[in-house]
Amino acid sequence: MTEGSGALRDEPRAKALPSSGQAPCVPILMHDPRSALVNSSPDAIPIAEGPAGLSPPRPLAHASVLFAEPLPGLAEAPGAWLLSLGLAELGFTVEVGQGVRLTNGRHTVRVFRGNGPLPREGLDLRQFPNLPREGCYLTLASGISSRQGEEQPMRGGARPDPWAEDGVMRVFSLLVSRLALNGTAVVLHQAGSLVKDARIFARLLRELAHPDYRPFRAWVDLSRRRGSRYLQLRGLESFGLPDLQLAPEEWDTWETSRGREALYFAAYRMVRENRPLSADEVLEVPLGVQPGSWPEPFGGDTMSYRVRAGEPSSLMLERLSDAAEPFTRWARASAPGKPFSSSVGVNTYQALFRHALEGALPGDTIAHVAPPASQALPPHEVLVRTRLGQSGFTVVTNGFGWVPQASGKRDSGAAHVELAAWMDSHSPERALALSALGTLMQSNEGSQSAWAPGDIAVVSDPLLGLRHFVIAQGPAVPLPPGSPVNLFWVIPLLAAEFEMVRRAGPLHWANQLLKDPSRRTELVQRWSLGAN
Repeated sequence: MTEGSGALRDEPRAKALPSSGQAPCVPILMHDPRSALVNSSPDAIPIAEGPAGLSPPRPLAHASVLFAEPLPGLAEAPGAWLLSLGLAELGFTVEVGQGVRLTNGRHTVRVFRGNGPLPREGLDLRQFPNLPREGCYLTLASGISSRQGEEQPMRGGARPDPWAEDGVMRVFSLLVSRLALNGTAVVLHQAGSLVKDARIFARLLRELAHPDYRPFRAWVDLSRRRGSRYLQLRGLESFGLPDLQLAPEEWDTWETSRGREALYFAAYRMVRENRPLSADEVLEVPLGVQPGSWPEPFGGDTMSYRVRAGEPSSLMLERLSDAAEPFTRWARASAPGKPFSSSVGVNTYQALFRHALEGALPGDTIAHVAPPASQALPPHEVLVRTRLGQSGFTVVTNGFGWVPQASGKRDSGAAHVELAAWMDSHSPERALALSALGTLMQSNEGSQSAWAPGDIAVVSDPLLGLRHFVIAQGPAVPLPPGSPVNLFWVIPLLAAEFEMVRRAGPLHWANQLLKDPSRRTELVQRWSLGAN
């Protein structure tokens, strides 16, 4: 994965549009891409204090929504325009005075309009490099609560939960996501002015009506700090929490992957518990963890990190565990000639396999599919990966190889096995079909031979309209110093082809498909045969 960071710049001052005397002035906001919000009108932007001793006063949340065309009627009747977007359904009313305010009775959001494109200086375009020129933009700032007619900073002495049902961040997210449905992009100023596609951003906030849904990852950015060895997670100040930093000991994919997991898990914990982590607190981070918007139980092997006070408004994570420990655990558990040991968690195996897969099948993982859990099988996932320099996708199981096949010899390539398929397109249904074949492979309790190249797997219930699948040898995925994992290619076979392939030799037939570039199209399209 690529890393990057947005440039920083000094904070420019905003200027108000000349008033015509017929309508209130709607200020244009020029903003600092980090987070501070400045307005030349006397109606100052409210600010909020973060964790004591960590965060200087800033707006609690600050984002801009970019629109392809100028907003008709906004200058003359901003309230009518905003309500036409359905904001009344969210419980908002519009107040027009020194600028525009949206309020739902408890929270107030300031709205500022800018004509023409937002200045590109300082914007982080990594996720939207081809940002089209917009006709105008709206910048929104939250962080105040209406009480007895007065506006007061949020999150002072008490710590209201910003993600509660009526919390400021949930309300602000509802508002920005509704505006994003009509926009082209969203700028997250407290996440280094990261620019996101508006449609993608709105999808990340689609379940806000559920009180357990806390989509903090929509509002943050993880990148490498410019000119340093630090990974940084920015944007948590939107929730009144400190940003996070971590310095990997080595700048390689294993270390940076563990660093990303630790930063996101620390953020998840703070958001869920509505508190900043304490200095010297020890955080146990499950290996391979991918925390998201929903509450989850996490288990398995962990790596330990100590929390340190960092720069103002940030915390530092320092790893305590030995980086080599997961590798030695796998080596002990998979040693040839010895009974398999459960001393290594399936999450450790999966993290090691994902890491090693980068070398065996170069490309990027673009999706994870998690099949329903089964008590009889190791937990597993299905990875969807691009192929470096080649068309199509590699779909790979990850988890079955944690335990050896029941009849597989520990010193053979049939011991630790994952299944893979080369497809012209991918879908959850195709991923689950490969998962079902892996389940069939691991359900053998030793009464039959272990799966091996040249076998033909036959299923009683068709998968994607197919019942026959040829097993072929794929590359070995080394997990040193432990045992390697062997990939078996799975190639669909039509029922009408079965007898012909059986007589010719399944392995010979499969190798012709795999090794002949002129038959590449035929190979990747075979997963569509059942639909035809």
